[in-house]
Amino acid sequence: MELVTWDNWDPVASGGDRINDHLLGFDSYEEVGEVGANLGAFLEVGCGPWTQSFTMMKTRAFNVDKYVLLEPGALNYAANTKNTVYASGQIEGFDGKTVVMNAGGEHLDLFLEVFDTIMMVNVLEHTNNAISILRGIYNALKPGGMLILNERWLEDYKVEKELDLNSLYHPIRMKKTVFDHFISAGFDTIRDCRTAECNNADIIKNYGTGTYFIGRKKESCV
Repeated sequence: MELVTWDNWDPVASGGDRINDHLLGFDSYEEVGEVGANLGAFLEVGCGPWTQSFTMMKTRAFNVDKYVLLEPGALNYAANTKNTVYASGQIEGFDGKTVVMNAGGEHLDLFLEVFDTIMMVNVLEHTNNAISILRGIYNALKPGGMLILNERWLEDYKVEKELDLNSLYHPIRMKKTVFDHFISAGFDTIRDCRTAECNNADIIKNYGTGTYFIGRKKESCV
């Protein structure tokens, strides 16, 4: 299996995960920090085989103190999926800083105010307890820590068939009001770009509406 490096990384050839869409939605991650900024202790939740964070790190030349990936399919991806970013157990350029955990976001309760930066892109709809994961993200961030979040909501989604595959792979259909409360109660907003503003009509049609959000955890939350 070919290992992914800074030089051969191609998000299109990697297999997708809508990397180009997310680059557009986050405006190439410019609001995360200056080129070369250190994101401290960094966590990506539900990173999949290729991650979204590797593209962000490469695009902005970010550095980290620790690079933690939380993914329930990590072992399977590393063994069986082409161009898995962490197939060697490390992310190239972050050797000695990478920690890959074969676990889902439901295990965020292991962490309390540990991370300076947390990233989660299009994960909640694939889980069974989204509220628990949102609570875990909030608790795992240090006060003043940064959240980089993309999620979508489908207010009128209806299951076409009992136990159809789409529902099996996307069991959660979060409501917009949940995101709005989570964002407004816990974070000072840096970016809150709804997909109608960030992407084209075809993406809205295919993926529904949501937000590309960047914010900092409030020092105190009442």
